[in-house]
Amino acid sequence: MNCQRCKSRRILSAGCTCSDMFYASIQGKEYDGYVPNDLGVGGRYGYDLDIEVCLDCGQLQGKFPLPVAEMEK
Repeated sequence: MNCQRCKSRRILSAGCTCSDMFYASIQGKEYDGYVPNDLGVGGRYGYDLDIEVCLDCGQLQGKFPLPVAEMEK
């Protein structure tokens, strides 16, 4: 896999299972609970956090921009 921004092959794929202990904040709005599926980092069933990030330029891999997430509303 190559970075979608700089084409580097140094892509870190990381993930974890965190059950209902996920935390996020956007513009002062906070969220605690299962991993939301509308933030671009959630895996299956609300338990998994899955990300891919370029270690050269820092670009989070995926389709952007994302629509407004439920926690932002």
